[in-house]
Amino acid sequence: MAGVSGSISVSTPASAENCQWILVQKGEDASSSRLTISHDAVKIVNDKYDVQLAMTGPTWFVHCFSLKEKVEWVGHYKEFKGERLFSPFADKNLTAARFKLSGKGNMKGLKFSRYVDVRSPLRQVYGADDISVAEPVAQFLCRYYDLPAIAQVPIYRVYYRASSLKPKYDDKRWTFEEFSDDMRTGAIVTLSTVSWKKVPYKAADYTLPRGFKRVQSPDKVVYIGDRKSGMIEFIDGVGFRSAEIDDGGKVTQSKNRR
Repeated sequence: MAGVSGSISVSTPASAENCQWILVQKGEDASSSRLTISHDAVKIVNDKYDVQLAMTGPTWFVHCFSLKEKVEWVGHYKEFKGERLFSPFADKNLTAARFKLSGKGNMKGLKFSRYVDVRSPLRQVYGADDISVAEPVAQFLCRYYDLPAIAQVPIYRVYYRASSLKPKYDDKRWTFEEFSDDMRTGAIVTLSTVSWKKVPYKAADYTLPRGFKRVQSPDKVVYIGDRKSGMIEFIDGVGFRSAEIDDGGKVTQSKNRR
């Protein structure tokens, strides 16, 4: 935490155990998150978006902050969802799908429970058996990765899509919404654990900001300063192609601002 001396306070979880876990994970957008997890606390660092999140019991309030910009959003974990880092209009409710236990296994030395969607067994989430956490910690991590609720630390998510389900488009007309559709087929991994280690518990790892400017929503922590300017330029430059018919009935392509 070099360069921020005096701007950080330390909160000790109410019932900390004598160990904690450090996981490096990759999510849907391929960015890496470094998770520090104990029974009653969690800290997430995502360098790509210059954002950190910390939550400790017994209050279970999430602090989403940027050390560089010295801003933070604070709210109960039930008000948070990973999608809210990018949109103030994102639904804050957990994914509605119901998952059931379907088996056990071992991944990179971590024992896990496999959960499958009751309506689509090809959608699977793995939860870590070895990492003991309070329910709010597990729920918060599910919210961060936009997963269905499981009572464990999620370490892997995969779903399978047949090529027959790949979206099809008219080659003479496409919209911005279509461009953003997922075109992948086969096994699609949306969460993976790159590495993990178990270390002695350290209260200083669960640090909370002090004196940072409060903002109204998590996305205002991500889109600030240079990143906000860059996003505005991107949105201004986004266009889509559409088909137009001239007076003679000829179809032409034109680019329009969104």
